[in-house]
Amino acid sequence: MVLINKGEGFILTISKTNFIMISVTMIAILILFQFSNLSAIYTSEAMQNKNAEKETRITEEQTIQKEDLLHDSTYSTAVVGKFTYEEANIAEEWCLYTKRTYHRFDTLEDFMNNASNRCKVLITGADCIKTGADVDILERLAK
Repeated sequence: MVLINKGEGFILTISKTNFIMISVTMIAILILFQFSNLSAIYTSEAMQNKNAEKETRITEEQTIQKEDLLHDSTYSTAVVGKFTYEEANIAEEWCLYTKRTYHRFDTLEDFMNNASNRCKVLITGADCIKTGADVDILERLAK
């Protein structure tokens, strides 16, 4: 290794043997770091769920269908809104996801005419409250 002074700074020159040794060392380090993660993935069992059963078959009788949750009189959740209202569609999907019995009404007045004693949740969109009568219905429900 030779250090040469060239007016503006120093230039470091190395021999061919040192250059080859440095290159081989850098390639070896690159390979070690690049493939250490691959070997960890293939040798570990982190990709397998140890708590999972080998084979579980679910029959149609074990699942709850949409028709099973849609009740006319014994519903726990009332969804008010026409099928064109996105809020009501999202609320219906929520009922299906949480497996709540529900019934869908077009207006608040329809809900009041067919209210269930078991209904604990009323979901309505802003588009369903249009008149003072709708506000009165909500006030009666709040009491």
